[in-house]
Amino acid sequence: MPSYRVTLGVGLLLPGVDPAALLPAAADAARALTKVEAQDVAVVAGEARVVVRYLAGDDDGAADRAAGGGPGA
Repeated sequence: MPSYRVTLGVGLLLPGVDPAALLPAAADAARALTKVEAQDVAVVAGEARVVVRYLAGDDDGAADRAAGGGPGA
């Protein structure tokens, strides 16, 4: 089964908000569609990024999901 990864730039956060606090919601959103393999938060060039890697079969639109589409996109 292929593995796909979605990386989202977090953007502007209110003071005191930890980017890691966003990770559970991002993983839960992916989990609603498919099996989540891994999740992480990274800081690249000063920008927080949430990364969710998930498994999906070739025939269920996983590539569309990785490109920002939803089910049936």
